[in-house]
Amino acid sequence: MPVIPSRIDTFIEDVQREGAVWAIHDADGIPVIARPSGPSASPFWSSEANAAEFIQGNSAYRGFDPIRITWQAFRTRWIPGLTADGLVIDIQPSQAMSDPCDIEPVALDHLMQSDRRAWQPTSAASSMAHCRAA
Repeated sequence: MPVIPSRIDTFIEDVQREGAVWAIHDADGIPVIARPSGPSASPFWSSEANAAEFIQGNSAYRGFDPIRITWQAFRTRWIPGLTADGLVIDIQPSQAMSDPCDIEPVALDHLMQSDRRAWQPTSAASSMAHCRAA
């Protein structure tokens, strides 16, 4: 049976357990990462520690701080907003940012509410998640 990319699966498990996602922000807001091909992305993590580690390991983001967003707020405000802006979610980006794991906001919402064990690569949600190894 096909499986969800492990980074997305772990992210979902953590968010379901903790009830929140983490972003980073500065005075200008949440960063948007331009991609050479495909849609731009906003990064999100499943823990404050992961977001802080990203900041510390990436000099371009040293002026940023982690910010907690409840899953309910993320689902009702952020997912529609990211979708309207044409952005994808970069799940748990690493310090090097060489291994993006992007998912469409509506696909993440779908996976958060579904039985991930029944995930199929032919489903609409699966076609909207793309992870690449470094």
